[in-house]
Amino acid sequence: SSAGPVPSSECVLSPVNNSHPVHALLESFTVLSGCASRGTTILPQEVHILNLRKPDEGLDHHEREVTLHLNPISSVHIHQKPLVFLLNSPLTLVWKLKTERLAPGIRRVFLVSVGSVVHFEKGNFSLSAETEVKLFPEKNEHLLQWAQKEYGAVTSFTELKISRNIYIKVGEDQVFPPSCNIERNFLSLNYLAGYLQPKTAEGCLMSNLVQEREVHIIELITPNSNPYSAFQVDIIVDIKPSQPGAKLVRDVVLILKCKKSVNWVIKSHDVQGKLEVITSNSIGFGKETERSMTVSKLVVPDIPSSHESLIKWAYDHNYSPVTSYTKAPVANRFHLQLEDTEEMNDEEDHSLPPELTELLAANPLPAPKNPALSDGLTFPFHINRGRHDTVGEGIFPSRDSVDTLINHDFEHSLSKHKEPEEVQGSADVALSIKCDDKVMTVAVEKDSLQASGYTRTELSLLDHSCKARMNGTHFILESLLSKCGTRTAYILNKIVYFNSIVIQLSSPAESSGFDDDDMESGDNGFPGDADEGDVAFSSWPEIAFNCTLHQPEDDRGMFWPPEPHITNVTFNMELYKTDLFLAPSQGLFSVAENGPIYVEVSVTKADRSLGFAIQTCFVSPFSNPDRMSDYTIIENICPKDESVKFYSIEKVNFPIPHAQKDKKRFSFVFKPMFNISLLFLHCELTLCTNKDKDTQGLPKCIPPDEACTSLNVDMILAMMHNKKTFTKPLVVITHEGKPEDPSLPKPNVRQP
Repeated sequence: SSAGPVPSSECVLSPVNNSHPVHALLESFTVLSGCASRGTTILPQEVHILNLRKPDEGLDHHEREVTLHLNPISSVHIHQKPLVFLLNSPLTLVWKLKTERLAPGIRRVFLVSVGSVVHFEKGNFSLSAETEVKLFPEKNEHLLQWAQKEYGAVTSFTELKISRNIYIKVGEDQVFPPSCNIERNFLSLNYLAGYLQPKTAEGCLMSNLVQEREVHIIELITPNSNPYSAFQVDIIVDIKPSQPGAKLVRDVVLILKCKKSVNWVIKSHDVQGKLEVITSNSIGFGKETERSMTVSKLVVPDIPSSHESLIKWAYDHNYSPVTSYTKAPVANRFHLQLEDTEEMNDEEDHSLPPELTELLAANPLPAPKNPALSDGLTFPFHINRGRHDTVGEGIFPSRDSVDTLINHDFEHSLSKHKEPEEVQGSADVALSIKCDDKVMTVAVEKDSLQASGYTRTELSLLDHSCKARMNGTHFILESLLSKCGTRTAYILNKIVYFNSIVIQLSSPAESSGFDDDDMESGDNGFPGDADEGDVAFSSWPEIAFNCTLHQPEDDRGMFWPPEPHITNVTFNMELYKTDLFLAPSQGLFSVAENGPIYVEVSVTKADRSLGFAIQTCFVSPFSNPDRMSDYTIIENICPKDESVKFYSIEKVNFPIPHAQKDKKRFSFVFKPMFNISLLFLHCELTLCTNKDKDTQGLPKCIPPDEACTSLNVDMILAMMHNKKTFTKPLVVITHEGKPEDPSLPKPNVRQP
């Protein structure tokens, strides 16, 4: 049998085995028989029946759990009608409910066969849900007739083999037939069961998995060998610890490549930290991922293929060292398992600086009593990346959250810190911290290190390449505010920068200076895997510190952190009804099908050489701009919709001295691609420069027609660092005076 990939300086492909961090799987979707109807439209509730059959092989204990995923059909945004579910199974099962876009406070009844139970998600859904045990008829027709007699009609009936994941879309549609007549090989995207099957893959390990940042490359040839593969275009990547029950903090980079048109969906479980995803396809994130990780995405159209080219591309663009490469001929799901080398089960918080830790302890908002940090970074505000993308990496509250914090006198807890510098990790090591708007400097007394038992040491910041220099009495570490692993948090009118001093011990004997009781049993790396003189990074003690800068008391500055090197820049976006661009629309913008939308975006700035571009615009049924959509208006400055029209405009001198306002105007014809009335227009604006030299890392400004032919990867990467995202809601209205033809099905709704 193959030993599987082993760490190597070059990638030699071999079949993956259990030791490889990435595994490929194929999830197929099918049912045995079923039907759907609009018969419950006039009744007070929908009725859905699931009649499960034994699988061909026996089930282990874990497979006795069935996750039932419920969300509305495409024509319903929020489902608000009462539901009745008949869940019949020949075996005792645990049904686990996962729901999306179901209104709270609505009565929902789940009838289960004898011995089975239903577990609801925590929250409002369980408050209005009921469970009853029933003795059901076993045969399909008898069960359907029983339900029709009990409730008058049935919305859907699905017969399927027991599966760990069942996907049901609730809701009624007029294209459904009037009554439910069971058919063999019933095929509908609304009612499916998923079956996971491991698939062969090959790959290599490029570096040890114990890294501050892991870079994993996945190349997929095709998502499905089935000719009906268009039914399943989502490729799910599950990120989880290799040990069940562990909680990890990790920085992960995913480089994902597939020549076919797919949508990568990244879901993390029990992992916190930072997640970067780079792909040539569209990207989405699961709910838990957005709650627990700082996520960023980058769509690069021309990522190369093959393991040599992909790995070279990663190194050329500073995604190094590469941890693993995996190539799968056929798959639609990947499991990425992170090694359990940095558990969060100790009392140290790996992500929060001391100042933010004290803010959490104040707990001004309603929260569980004494919440454990391992349950998630429970900031008293939510991390908002949607409408207010910021330059660089950072965390900051939304406007609503800031109001809440002020109302709870939250700023008072910040004012208690007389000094802008805070330290944690070792009370016996003397250090001083200084920072301005560009550089952070830390000085550590040599004598205090030696008194704590640290001799023959070398100091660095979290980025181990940022090493200390020495004079006669001190170690001195310097870093730009955006370098050396420094992280940023924005709270009200304050910016908190935090990092850690890493004491790099020259030999294991030097570790006697700190308390072994503070170490987990696995903190000293992998016994036997390292040479005797080596010490794993995870065993080096750290001293966390931070410093705080106060922004001017300016209303806008309270919410928008300043860009590094680029200041006094304000973006804006407005929608208009006509091409005169006279009065911007207030609140919801109503648009008719095939009607025009006029958009004006602007930037106010002091630097005349500074320009801006419309990087991306798209229409989506989701308010979250991180969820991609097929309805793209502009992508990487280049118009993608044939109806896009740009308007020439003069530069405007702003009333503020030395300020200038640049505007861009365009329009497009709104197409009825979604069968829902509330949509969202998302536009990303990015800074660029008209200079040929001293560009401050900004891309050169280019017109849209040039962007369609000459935009390269480096320009796309540069655009990602200085951008803002705006979201405008759209209300779709149908043309008046045109009665619908009842014989025609509604657009974009698939018949079952």
